[in-house]
Parts: sequence; C-alpha cells; structure tokens
Amino acid sequence: TLTLSSGQDGAPIEVRASPSDNSPLEANDLANLGMARRLAEEWGGTLSHSQRHGTCSAAVTLPMAKPVRVLLIDDNPDVASLLERYVAGTAYQIMAASSLDQALATVDERRPDLIILDVMMPAMDGWDALGHLRNHPLTAGIPIIVFTILAQTELALALGARALLRKPVSREEFLSALAQQTGQAAPAGG
Repeated sequence: TLTLSSGQDGAPIEVRASPSDNSPLEANDLANLGMARRLAEEWGGTLSHSQRHGTCSAAVTLPMAKPVRVLLIDDNPDVASLLERYVAGTAYQIMAASSLDQALATVDERRPDLIILDVMMPAMDGWDALGHLRNHPLTAGIPIIVFTILAQTELALALGARALLRKPVSREEFLSALAQQTGQAAPAGG
C-alpha cells in the first residue's frame, strides 16, 4: 500500500507491505533502508520504518518546495504573459506590476525573492525607480535584474542592480538569469 499526503512541513509518503511469510526484515533490507534514510536526510527529510504483526512500513517525509516569487515591473502585459510561460513548470512564480506604486504594494503583501525591472516605461523613469527600490526599506535587500533593450550594464550595476538582462530574451537565458540570482538550479533542456 502506498499513501501520499501533504502537510505544512512536507509531503509524507508511506509504504506498507505484508510479506507472505511474516519474516522480519533481512540485513540487506535494513541496509537499503539506512541508505534511503541518509538520502532523505540529505534533502532535509526523514525516514522511519517499523514492523508489526507481519506488516512492514516505511514512511519518508520530504520538505515541500517553496516557490521563488519574482516581481516583474513592466508596463507591457505581453511581456508578463511571455515570462509566465517561460517559468511554467519551474519553481519560479511571476507576479506582475505595471507601476512602482503597484510594485511596492505587491512587495508589502507578497515579499518577492527577486525583482525584474524594465527601465523603459512611459509613466516612470526606470533608472529613478531602480534607485528608489535600492533605497526603500522593503526592497533594499531584494536582488534586482534590469530588463531592457538598452546595452547599459555598467549603469545598471552602478545604480544597484545585480544584473542586466537584454530584451528579447530566450527562455533559457531568462531561467539562467533567475537561477544565478536565486541560487536555484536552472532546468536542463528547455
């Protein structure tokens, strides 16, 4: 019997088996369980096992993956849609804002792990917005990637951005830039 449930701290998986001869676990089985326990612990989880009344059970609990929240500040909804498609099936979650005020409200509510900032928007100067974000108490510690068609990497870095990503961008380039800033492993393939 295989049981999977979800909890606040992880996803417990329990396997129960009833051997036909009610025999205890053998040395090889115990060694395999020990290896499985070490692997679970390596990933921040736990493994326990027991044998009662002819039924062997093992339960492994692994931590739930926490999404990496990425705040996109861009006035073009098509860009947000494209980047949302790029991160589909990954640990990243795009939250879009079309203005600095909307972005700060999102930061206050959702606490993003990374900010992607378009500096060429009609309603605000993106370079001023970058300075404001660098100095604002809610966003001062959040890495910012400038996302623009401009080739001004030195300016972006001098104003406090961690990186500059040039438009247009491929999925692989985008995910690689996110991974570099968040420490996540970039997905293979594409």
